[in-house]
Amino acid sequence: DRVSTQSTWGFLSMLMELVHSAAPESDLPPILLFSPRRHGTVERFVAAASSFGFSVTAVERYDDDVWNAHVRLQRETPHYDVDRHYPLMLSLCPPPPVAEAPVECPSCG
Repeated sequence: DRVSTQSTWGFLSMLMELVHSAAPESDLPPILLFSPRRHGTVERFVAAASSFGFSVTAVERYDDDVWNAHVRLQRETPHYDVDRHYPLMLSLCPPPPVAEAPVECPSCG
C-alpha cells in the first residue's frame, strides 16, 4: 500500500510514532519518502527516525530521468534551488519487533 503526504516535517515525532505503531509485527518493506533537504530538515527527520529505531538511507541519485531533469534545471533555471527543489529519496527500514534481535535491513545497508 502507498500513503502520500506533504509535510513540513514539523511533527516528526508524531509521524514516527504513527509509522512505528502501524508497522506489523512481521517483516515490513522499507518505507520510501521523498523530500528536499530544506535547510537541514531532512537531517533532523533522519535523526528523529533513528531515535525510533528506524534504519535510514538517503539516496540522491535514485532515478536517471529525475536526475537528468535535476541537472538540466540546475543548468537552465536561475531560480532552481537544490536545497528547496530536489527531493532526496529516504528509505526507512522499521525496527524489528522487540522480541527479536536487531537485524540489518538489506536495502538500507
